Amino acid sequence: ADHARLRALAERDWGRERLVASSRAAYLWLPRGVAKSPVFEALQKELGKNATTRNLATWEKLIALAEA
Repeated sequence: ADHARLRALAERDWGRERLVASSRAAYLWLPRGVAKSPVFEALQKELGKNATTRNLATWEKLIALAEA
């Protein structure tokens, strides 16, 4: 159910922002940040608080820890 809703959001035109949905995750490109993002707002409205987010810097740190 969540995947179908994510795919519907991903098909919308978000201007410079991007949303790509896979079967296990959603990837967002938010050049102006999350605070003023219409994509993120729609995502929260659709999924509620059933999602967590990580920015690229956090992912890089997690990968470095896993590889250590």
